[in-house]
Amino acid sequence: MRFKVMANLATHLAGVPQDGAVICGPELDNVQLRISIFPTTRGEKVVVRIFDPKDRRFDLNALHLEEDTLTGLLRLLRHPNGLLLFTGPTGSGKTSTMYACLCHIIEREGTAVSISTVEDPVEFNLPMVSQTQLNPAQGFTYAVALRSILRQDPEVIMIGEIRDAETAAIAVQAGLTGHLVLSTLHAGTATGAFTRLINMEIEPFLLASSVLGVLGLRLLRRNCEHCAAEYLPNASVLAAVPEDLRTYATFKKGLGCELCNNSGFKGRIPVSELLVVTDEFREAVLKKLPTAALEKIRYQ
Repeated sequence: MRFKVMANLATHLAGVPQDGAVICGPELDNVQLRISIFPTTRGEKVVVRIFDPKDRRFDLNALHLEEDTLTGLLRLLRHPNGLLLFTGPTGSGKTSTMYACLCHIIEREGTAVSISTVEDPVEFNLPMVSQTQLNPAQGFTYAVALRSILRQDPEVIMIGEIRDAETAAIAVQAGLTGHLVLSTLHAGTATGAFTRLINMEIEPFLLASSVLGVLGLRLLRRNCEHCAAEYLPNASVLAAVPEDLRTYATFKKGLGCELCNNSGFKGRIPVSELLVVTDEFREAVLKKLPTAALEKIRYQ
């Protein structure tokens, strides 16, 4: 009950999932709590995610993206219009990367650029950005918010997530009418984002005209640098390593220590793939080729 009160959730509802957020005061270093409440047969289960603003640097250079990926992403962010998608599972860094992209645009353009976001929920407050918190229970959904926000004359729009066909259609249309749109989409791969949007009944010619690129993200656990030691991996691990790398690659794993709670891991590192839409790839999208065929064309 206390968590519901803190997060301003409905205390009388016990059989439905609820999500909320709490911003602690300066005495607790302004730590933010993301609260998720879910009903179970034994009562309500509560999960609290802790976000410390001091640990959050929305800087593209601090995300440890590969040099080619970062260069390509920065080039895409210079486009005045179009749709830039970020894919990956929950907790893979999609929102943090989009925030870093917005901060980069602000640093580059200053107060000359108008940026609006539609989020559910707003995870962090960004300076010089008009951020909007959705309220689906009151009918204030992504689609409703986006239809109105287009009349606010934004140059850059960030959409927390494309969840349905209506939101996808508005996002694509916004990208075609002079706005740079950033959004996340649940898809297994960067290429799979196109199949996902086509399944949402977005016409291929609209996708080919609007989508600039897709950044696929994953987060892997990082070896603890204090206890990592060289080791010889087994045959199955070696088989996954390209043959030309096996002769000089060094393999390490964390042995476990007090600094990593004996887990052998401390922190995470991103693994990313950037798909930049080319003329050849657009032709393939127009033909509604399946994901496997798009992958082949992409890596030709």
